[in-house]
Amino acid sequence: MKINEKKVIELGADKDGIETFRRYPGLENGCADVGALCWWAAYECGPDYVFWLLSRLMTPIEAIKWAILAAKRHCNDSTWNAWADKWLSGEDRTEKSAESAAWAAEAVETMEPAARAAAWAATWMRYATMVAAKRAYIAAEDEAAEIKCQIADALEILENERK
Repeated sequence: MKINEKKVIELGADKDGIETFRRYPGLENGCADVGALCWWAAYECGPDYVFWLLSRLMTPIEAIKWAILAAKRHCNDSTWNAWADKWLSGEDRTEKSAESAAWAAEAVETMEPAARAAAWAATWMRYATMVAAKRAYIAAEDEAAEIKCQIADALEILENERK
């Protein structure tokens, strides 16, 4: 998937976001491969730009899927994971079940913050997915590995959901 400066602006990038895009050394004819841009930005600028960009490129459903996949890598709660599996499979994407999962996650003090945020994402959509992805990154023991997984997940979602 390719992106250009016009698209970055259309997505709502602020001045820093536009400058980050312009600084990317892999621009070819004003376009960047999204995956390569994300890898570069994650290590050169930090992950916030990556979370922002990927969440804006996705539909709300794609973004929720991304947040849930990130949270599943860190959440051991069987009830939450059962809900997540049903959501991911499409078996149950009701707002009621998402809200129940979110409230249940809030009630469990030891629940992974990314899991709580991902469950709320299914209710609040795009903003919460960005927060969930960021919380999974912050909570990871190996942040570099986590951002690598998140970028790979997001790119796979973007590619597969649009076929």
